[in-house]
Amino acid sequence: METLNAMLYLHDQGHLHRDIKAGNILIDSNGSVKVAEFGVSASVYEANSSGESSIRLNDIAGMPYWMAPEVIHSHNGYGCKADVWSFGITALELAHGGPHLSNLPPSKSLLLKITKRFRFSDYENSHDNNYKSKKFSKAFKDLVGCCLDQDPNKRPTAERLLCN
Repeated sequence: METLNAMLYLHDQGHLHRDIKAGNILIDSNGSVKVAEFGVSASVYEANSSGESSIRLNDIAGMPYWMAPEVIHSHNGYGCKADVWSFGITALELAHGGPHLSNLPPSKSLLLKITKRFRFSDYENSHDNNYKSKKFSKAFKDLVGCCLDQDPNKRPTAERLLCN
């Protein structure tokens, strides 16, 4: 929840983190979650005479295993929903100790996303015994499943995830 709150705050301020993963989520001595590493973060707002207007990013940033499909297809541009995808992969990473597709070279994981062959159901039905031995609750499956929708327009916002 605290990671989603941090994402919501960033998005409300007009920024994308672009590198959400377990290694960038820190827990302080009080047990509070902090999101770190803003080296590839970017603004998604551009000031103009009418105020601020939303723009879409089109450069590739982030780590391959956590990268949303629309980031790879960056010619179409992407926005805050790319962080939501990364959050979904991070949830899987925390459940298993590694992101999905990490058994593959990074280039192959990108290829699966480019060709739209990555689905959460594939993850659940993986032949990797480490993944197969894990059982997910329906709530976890629903959370991760909606975060990993190939269509960013169908993916929820951080705010919507917090409401559910």
